Amino acid sequence: MIHAFTYCCFLCNAGYAYTSDAQQIWRIADALECGLLGINEALVSTVEGPHGGVKESGIGREGGVGVGIEDFLEVKYLCIGNQ
Repeated sequence: MIHAFTYCCFLCNAGYAYTSDAQQIWRIADALECGLLGINEALVSTVEGPHGGVKESGIGREGGVGVGIEDFLEVKYLCIGNQ
């Protein structure tokens, strides 16, 4: 499933996954190519957080903390909720 999700050139800005396995959280976060990723959390977008996608769904980020070099990076915002 992760391969099919990341193979597409048009990706969603956000991805969501639910797991209680701590190691699985980091494998999912590393494997999925998306701008925002919620683990055990449905509401990942906040005013303070960065917004943007990857590949052809969006280049760069808006908002959030950081300017300068971060404009040239693929930043992934990871929100991990309690389970």
